Amino acid sequence: MPPSPRNRKTPLAFAILATLLFCVLGLFLCISSNNPWPKELAGRNCLFTPVRISVKTLDPATAYYEHEGAILDNIVEMPFGYHYLKRPYQLEPMLAESIPTPAYFDSNHNPLPDNAPENQIARVEYTIHLKKGVQYQPHPCFALDEAGKHPYFDYPERHFPRYASPDDFPLQGSREMVAEDFKVALTRLCSTQLASPIYSTFKSFILGMQECSDAISKQPEEDFRNIPLAGIELVDDYTFKLILTRKYPQLLYWMAMHFFSPIPWEALAFYGDKRIADMGLTMNHYPVGTGAYRMALYEQDNKMLLKRNLNHREDLYPTEGEPDDSKKGLLEDAGKQCPFIDEILFFFERESIPGWIKFNLGYYDMMEMPADMLETITDLGGNGSLDLSQEMQQKGIHMHSSVRLVSYYYGFNMLDKNYGGFTDSARKLRQAISIAINPKEYIDIFTNGCGTEAQSFLPPDIAGGAVTQKTYNTTLFAWQEDHAKRLPIDHAIRLMAEAGYPGGIGPDGKRLTLSYDNSSAGNAGFKSQFLWLKGKLELLGIELIDNGTDLNRFRDKVANGNWQFIRKGWVADYPDAENFLFCFYGPNAHAPNKGRGANYTNYMNPEFDALFKQLESMQDSPERIALIQQANSLLQQDAPCVWDYHPKSFSLTQPWLKNYKSNEISKTNYKYRRIDAEVRNEAIRQRNSTKTVKLFTLAGLLCSLLALCFLLSRRTATP
Repeated sequence: MPPSPRNRKTPLAFAILATLLFCVLGLFLCISSNNPWPKELAGRNCLFTPVRISVKTLDPATAYYEHEGAILDNIVEMPFGYHYLKRPYQLEPMLAESIPTPAYFDSNHNPLPDNAPENQIARVEYTIHLKKGVQYQPHPCFALDEAGKHPYFDYPERHFPRYASPDDFPLQGSREMVAEDFKVALTRLCSTQLASPIYSTFKSFILGMQECSDAISKQPEEDFRNIPLAGIELVDDYTFKLILTRKYPQLLYWMAMHFFSPIPWEALAFYGDKRIADMGLTMNHYPVGTGAYRMALYEQDNKMLLKRNLNHREDLYPTEGEPDDSKKGLLEDAGKQCPFIDEILFFFERESIPGWIKFNLGYYDMMEMPADMLETITDLGGNGSLDLSQEMQQKGIHMHSSVRLVSYYYGFNMLDKNYGGFTDSARKLRQAISIAINPKEYIDIFTNGCGTEAQSFLPPDIAGGAVTQKTYNTTLFAWQEDHAKRLPIDHAIRLMAEAGYPGGIGPDGKRLTLSYDNSSAGNAGFKSQFLWLKGKLELLGIELIDNGTDLNRFRDKVANGNWQFIRKGWVADYPDAENFLFCFYGPNAHAPNKGRGANYTNYMNPEFDALFKQLESMQDSPERIALIQQANSLLQQDAPCVWDYHPKSFSLTQPWLKNYKSNEISKTNYKYRRIDAEVRNEAIRQRNSTKTVKLFTLAGLLCSLLALCFLLSRRTATP
């Protein structure tokens, strides 16, 4: 039966209605906003950035992860910090008036000269002079009523509403930071209940930490102000002494970490109140400090909102930096009061793709480059560099890269009969292998270019690690014009012959083999990386053998020195060459110490050890830099490792975010950054409207086409 006239019109009506619906919906979305942020934040001087990893604690005594420090260190401050722009990283005063010099004493408290032998030094004192007038952020723990009492915890019988954050308490207060606050913070590190991850390290050089810990364990509820700690002496409200049991210049670097931030006793009393604890308010989420920002809202695994500390001290933007910082616009705000941004919203993005979409639309001002988006976001430049794609550049997006203070290396066992030792033959054999294994090629193939070729164990941003015509690795590179270029494989082949292994054949007529000991068989990409490494050694006639095993067995082999060739990495605790070079100090040799030393290669060179002991206890100076370079040169010649690469970190920023410079050590960086909200709002409007129009135009056309096809098919089927 043929369809009725009314039925014939149905497809056409459907097509018209659907097309109109898409057009209306598209128009509505074009004029409306899809901004994910609350309207009251979106229009203000607020920076938006994603957080990928859950924050466990922001307590200065226990926070140890990098992503936690990136938030916490903008709330609390330390005696010292790092210059925002200068490289290599340079300490500067933060809460302290100046960088102190140590005073040395013998066992009878008699003063000693600065160059006194280390075995004569029994006591070291650092006198810290604090800046005056530094106020804590507004917080209810400092509130006082007309009677001079605290309205919240001086009245234990009083009940009050349940507040979501300390910011909601109607009464707030503040007070000046004093020396006693550092005593409270340092004493608190000794608490066994807190289990601070750095207690054992501090105990090794700060006087009386163990005794203090014992005292706290006997009276855990005691006020930390009243518990004795011999390692800190309060001179007056603005001066304290730190007392060490040995010479340890690296103390200054530790004092630039949040473990040394002052803690007011009022904050501990406030959070110790059961009524406050029952609200879920703790030091883990709401630390109290003197930093540029304060925690206004903490929602676990959702968001954190920091607000400007209205009590923040005089804190001026740097007036000098590296030579090209001025050209990059990094000195436009020189000498101005920080911070520039009023609020910072950290939003938890568990997956990288949603975060990237928001960034691309302009809703995030900055973010780390997602590894799984690297090929989409970047193009390979003409000189082999990794550049932003044309689309990203057209939006004005900037990519920032910095070399991390991390060193990857392939280590030779210096106890091995073939590859170890200090004979001319063994040294040339290791040098030849170091030339053949080309880290630049590895970086391009396996890390998408996210690294820089290492010339030694020292990253370039460590004092003494910069690669210049005077300091480059002459055993592996030749200087050409303004850079060091890796020597050709022919040079490595000649070294093999000079070592007594021409073409990889030893004096016994057998082919040389090298056992690659590892526990990486189950790791993604290991097979391809091993085959690449094997191919490099075949260029020298050496057969690389995969000697993989489980992790426990691998650790036992390394601890016993029963291996030939391994791959390791080292992450800096602080930006000092000592923290890298001690990995080759003879007494730290791993096997002789039965697995309790960081010197995994078992490198034991008396000349290097003497240089290390000398530079270890020296203050920063040109003389110390010279010793660092001498020690580094020895390592380059002896080649106990194939110096692999230093990884790079990449971050993306929008064109309206100013004063951004990558910093791999300091985390107190948000106060220096600035945003142009008007430029951001206009960019968001353009990016979103353009994308929406394209999307719904395409959808409308597709809908019309489908409807038309349906209509034609129905008519064709009609007799």
